[in-house]
Amino acid sequence: MYSIRTPVLFALLGAAVPALIAIHAMAFSGMTTFGWSLSAGGLPSAANGALHACALVGALAPRAPLRRAVSFVLTAAAMSFAVPWLAILTIATIGVLAFPMASAVGATAYALLIRQLWLRQLAWGATVVIGFSCVAATSIVVVLARHMAAWVDIWLTVAWWAAFSLALVSLTPKTVVALTIVGGGRDA
Repeated sequence: MYSIRTPVLFALLGAAVPALIAIHAMAFSGMTTFGWSLSAGGLPSAANGALHACALVGALAPRAPLRRAVSFVLTAAAMSFAVPWLAILTIATIGVLAFPMASAVGATAYALLIRQLWLRQLAWGATVVIGFSCVAATSIVVVLARHMAAWVDIWLTVAWWAAFSLALVSLTPKTVVALTIVGGGRDA
């Protein structure tokens, strides 16, 4: 059974913020790779998912097997790539609600993936609560977006990462390890 080392997770997420800023700066500068615009299709979102997944894998105890960790990071990136498309495809139907809905679906699916691969002790209902916490965080940023201008995509990601991670670590039951002291006691 795995557990999350909370200080390590938040340290790794903090360390990922400069990479997040660099990726988004390149993506929205018109830079191209192999003839594709880096902002095309959700590549920045895929990078967001990969960065969070890398931080989570780095914070797991015991250490995750490499093949499983790489598969998890790639799956998280693919899921993060797909979520903006969900919002784009549904915006004509449900309007502004498309973004919170996409946030909820993406967060819940990601939490279920984490539960399946790493944290079996995470309750099914907790995955829904995690989804709602991400909706709350991203909705607050959307409301405040007019004051953030060019940084709104960064703030959306950071708020989502924080909400998801705080909910995940607070809703994951902690395993209690009994400590046995050998020698030196009264009965020794």
